[in-house]
Amino acid sequence: MWRLLFVLGLSSCQCLQPVDEDAGITRPDAAVQDAGPECTTAADCTGTPRVTEWCRDILQSDAGFSCVDQRCVAQCADSAGQTCIQDRGVECLRCPPTTSCIPPSCGGGFEFTYVVTQFACRGPAPLALGDRIRETASTDGGCGVQLFLQTDAGEVSWGRMYLQSARGLSARIDSLGGTCLVNDLPTGAPRVLIDCPRCQVGLGP
Repeated sequence: MWRLLFVLGLSSCQCLQPVDEDAGITRPDAAVQDAGPECTTAADCTGTPRVTEWCRDILQSDAGFSCVDQRCVAQCADSAGQTCIQDRGVECLRCPPTTSCIPPSCGGGFEFTYVVTQFACRGPAPLALGDRIRETASTDGGCGVQLFLQTDAGEVSWGRMYLQSARGLSARIDSLGGTCLVNDLPTGAPRVLIDCPRCQVGLGP
């Protein structure tokens, strides 16, 4: 159920500090940052993947990379190693060897507000601990649920999530580098990892 659950389980993780204290914070309306290293497959991604402590504490996992829309994305190890493309025509995710690409469910979504509980970023962080992410219900039957970032300065558009069978598969969040994968965590409360080119973000209730 928990909605911001984008890609169910493509993970591989190695756990580092969840927040780079020296990185600073830039908001979504700040200058757009480089989305990061490009790739053709996950094997092209090198270096140390920065992931949150939830990989270790909840999933007992190390860290690794996936290649998503030709960008390296750090993930918990049980989800890493994938090469995925978001089909822009129907907004569905292709991750070979699975060749099927089922369009996202249209309509649905529900009002829910998450709290940014952890994040690990490559470079300046575009959000802060305690920021709130509001998921909206689709009122026009559109294939994409809008997400809004709520801060002391007000509410701004954060991105769009694409659902399938009422579960989140992927999202597009420009401030985090583009196409993201989302993983529902096996806890008793709604906790989700959003894996993007610039950051891995942990959302909780």
